[in-house]
Order: sequence, then structure tokens, then C-alpha cells
Amino acid sequence: MSTTSEEHEKAESEQPADLSVQKTNEGELNATKASVQKTGTKKTGTKKASKKSQRTHDSWHVNWVKAGNHSRQHIRQQRLERGKKIHEKIALRQAFRHPVDYVGDELRADHYHHLAPVRLMGWSVLIGLVVGVIVSLFRRAISHLLLGVQWVYAQARMGQWWWLGVIAAVCLMISFVVAWMVLTQPASSGSGIPDVEKRLRASQPIFFHWWSILWRKIVGGLLCFAPGMMLGREGPSVQIGACVGMGFGPLSRTTRKTRKELVAAGAAAGLSAAFTAPIAGVLFVMEEVYSRFTIKTGLCAFTSSIVASAVTVQVFGLHPVFALPDTYKLPLWQYWQLLVLALVVGLIAKLYEKSLFWATNFYSWARIPMAFRPFIPMLLLLPVGVYFPFLLGGGNGLVDALGKNRYSIGLLVAFLVIRLVVSQLSYGSGVPGGIFLPMLALGSLVGALVAEIFIALGLGYNTMGYISLMVIVGMAGLFGSVTRAPLTAIILVMEMTSDAELLPLGVVTLLAYLIYDLFGGEPIYDELGAHPAKKVFSLLRVSQLGTLNGQARKAENGEF
Repeated sequence: MSTTSEEHEKAESEQPADLSVQKTNEGELNATKASVQKTGTKKTGTKKASKKSQRTHDSWHVNWVKAGNHSRQHIRQQRLERGKKIHEKIALRQAFRHPVDYVGDELRADHYHHLAPVRLMGWSVLIGLVVGVIVSLFRRAISHLLLGVQWVYAQARMGQWWWLGVIAAVCLMISFVVAWMVLTQPASSGSGIPDVEKRLRASQPIFFHWWSILWRKIVGGLLCFAPGMMLGREGPSVQIGACVGMGFGPLSRTTRKTRKELVAAGAAAGLSAAFTAPIAGVLFVMEEVYSRFTIKTGLCAFTSSIVASAVTVQVFGLHPVFALPDTYKLPLWQYWQLLVLALVVGLIAKLYEKSLFWATNFYSWARIPMAFRPFIPMLLLLPVGVYFPFLLGGGNGLVDALGKNRYSIGLLVAFLVIRLVVSQLSYGSGVPGGIFLPMLALGSLVGALVAEIFIALGLGYNTMGYISLMVIVGMAGLFGSVTRAPLTAIILVMEMTSDAELLPLGVVTLLAYLIYDLFGGEPIYDELGAHPAKKVFSLLRVSQLGTLNGQARKAENGEF
């Protein structure tokens, strides 16, 4: 009993202590909660402050970016305005250089876009100047060589026949040298115009080893013209101009696409310098070689043609290429004679096309080595040079002779056959030389022959002016139909003869063109470009021709 009361008293005495401890624990818990709540409040406030600060920073950053963009745009605009202000001042200086480096990209593109025609025309002037000098020297050398060989034939005609042996020996050596040039660089053979056409019309950027073609074309052409081969100087001149344009391409720092304009400008300058015919040079490149017209190409071709023609005028004077008497003004009711002439010219044009490929295939069919191919037409020239020396060469002497002298119908037919056969064999041998001038000479013979027939029948006019008219329209008709470039033919003949008989030229050229087309005639230079050239014969054995065959295949694929 006593024990129970003691425990009860003890429990009562201990109860307040437990309550105090519990109260203490509750107080600490409440304090902790309060501190936690206070800390949470502080954290919440910190987060809000942080978010507010972040928003302030973001807005400041956005404003800074906007200000920076505005500043950069302002700077760029200032640069553009500054560049436009100095554009006119630096245009001439920048014609041969890239746009200035301190201007922005937009200004660079805009500046180059407006300056590109000026730069191209500047380089076209330089190309025309160089091509004019080279082709003028080329023409001068050809004329002196032709005068020299005519003097040698004159000595043989006076009884010193041993000169013919000297000419034959020299021709054989020339044949060997020219064959080596053609075999080592097949692109230097032939006219050169089909090769230029192929490269300009290709979709890929133009590139070829211009120097190896250039010097071979000049040296090989002079060697072939020296004995009086019936070839034209215009084909080599066009290719020489194209090589000069290609040579200036890397120096001009233009793109590869723009280099085609420089090559076209060089080709136009070459034809302009060959005949002192700047308008015909531009038209020929646009109508036949390039087969399309652009503003940049037209500007470049016209600029270089004018400059090259100015150079040739300084060298050869203002005299026309063909010295013909004043033409007769044919009345309209006599134009039926022009219709007959156009029919004959159209048929001769088709014969010319066929005979050209027959002559080329003849050398391959006969398996004549390349080293001896040029020697065959050179041998045929020996009797021609003795008795008819004015028939030698491209045809300048022949056209001038037709304007000064009268020949019988039989003699004109003989001249026509000789020129047709020898000129085709000369070109078919693969030597450097063109067909431009031989075509004009052949057309002049056809016109003179038809005129003499009309005079003999009492239908024509027995005057040199009448014959001169038929000679001129015959040249334009044959050339315009064979090349399928009638506009170029009309302008070319007008510039070469200084004659403005536009209506007769247009009538004969158009009708001859239609007749040639009616018989299935194709543009001669397109066919020459597509015709497979077989140049694998030489003095070497067939087993030793692997390298030469590889070079010929590269040339056909356009890799040279």
C-alpha cells in the first residue's frame, strides 16, 4: 500500500517535468518552423528578385543586340553609300583589278556586277590590240612569202627550171615539219574554227593549252602558205585570236564562265584583223561560232574587233581587201540573171561540201602517211605556179585579176576546177589553214563564169562593172550558203569590197542558201567539227604510234 502511494506521488512529481519538456520541444519546433518559413520567404523573395533581375538583363541584352544590329546596319549602309560615291572615281582604275577589299560583301557584289562590263571591255581592248598586231604581222609575212614564191616561179618560167627542184625539196621538208607539228598538237591542224566552236559551245568552263596551239598555228601556217597552198588565213587568225583571249583569261582574274567572253572576243578580233572587217567579225562569232548572243559577249566581241581593225588599218591602210571596179547598177527587170546565178551557186556549194570530205577521206583511204600528205597538193602547185601564178595562195590575187582582166569561158572553167581540186586536197591534208578565203575565190569564179556566159549569149552587159557585180554576189552567195551564215556573208563582202549593192547581195545569198538547204546541205564548220580526223599516220612504224594516237584522242575529246 505504501509502495503504491509512493509510486503515485513519484508519477505526479515527474509529470510536470514531462510537460515542460514537451512544451520546450513544441517551442523549438515552432521556432524551427518559423525560421523555415522566414527562410522560405527569403528564398521566395530572392527568386523573385532574381527573376526580375533576369528580365532586366534580358531586356538590356535585347536592346543591346538591337542597338548592335542597328549599328552594324548603319555602318554597312555607310559603307554602301561611301562605295557608291567613289564608284565613278575608281571605275577606270578597277577595270583591271578586283573591287576594293575594305568594302562589305554587299558592296563587293554590287560593285562587281556594275563593273564587270567595264572590266571585260577593258580586257577586250587589250586583246584586240595584241591580236591585231599578231594577225597583221601574219598577213604581212604571208604576202611577202607569196611574192617570193611567185618570183621563183617566174625564174623557172624564164628557163631556169632547176628552181622547180629547189621548190620540191623545200616542200618536202615543210611537209615533214608541219606533220610533226600536227601530230604533236592535233588541235593546231585544219582551219581552227571548228575547234573554237566546239570549245565555246560546250557547257563546261573553257580551258585549253593555248600556247602550244598558238605558236604551231603561226609557224605551221606560214610554212604552208610559203609554197602557195590554196588555203585561207582567216581560220588560223580566228584560232590565234581565241588563243590570245584564253591566255589573258587568268591574268584578268575573271571567272571561268567569263573567260568564254574573252575567247569569243579574241576570235572576233582575229577575223576582223584577217579581212579588216570588224562588223563581219562580230556577226560571224555571234551567228556561226558562238551561235548565241549575249550583251557581254557582243560588247567584248565588238570592242576587240574595232581595235583589231584599227591596228590593221594602220598597217595596210584604208584600201579594201579586194580591189574591184565600180559595179554596174542592174535594173530590176534583169534580176532573173541573179536568180540563175543563185541556182548555180547553190549547186556549187553542195559540190564544195561533198568534195571537201571526199578529199579528207581520200588520204585515209589511200593510207598516205601524215608526213607526205601536205607534199601532194604542194606538188600539184608546181605547174600552176609556172603558168598561172595568180591562182596561188588563198585567192586575193585571183579576185583582183577577175576585176581587171577578161578571161574566156574555157579558161574560167579550168580555173574553177583547179581551185576546187587543189584547195580541197590542201585542206584535206590536215595542215594549218582555212577555207574562208578559198570559198570566196571560188564564188568569184562562179560569178565571173556566169557573167561571161550571159555576155556570150547577148543577155548580159559587156562591161567590167557587170562582171564585177556578178563576182561580188557570187562570193557572198557561196560563202553564205556553205557556212549557213547569210548575214555574215553579206556584211563581209561589203566590207572587203567597199561595195554597198545590198539588194543583189541579199537576193543571191538568200536564194543560194535555200537551194543549198533544199539539197540537204549542213553548216560546213559544224560538220568539220563532228568529222573524225584520222591523223595517226607518220614516218614512224605503226607500233610506235601509241603516244600520237593518245594525243589525237585527247584532242578529239577536247582535253588539249
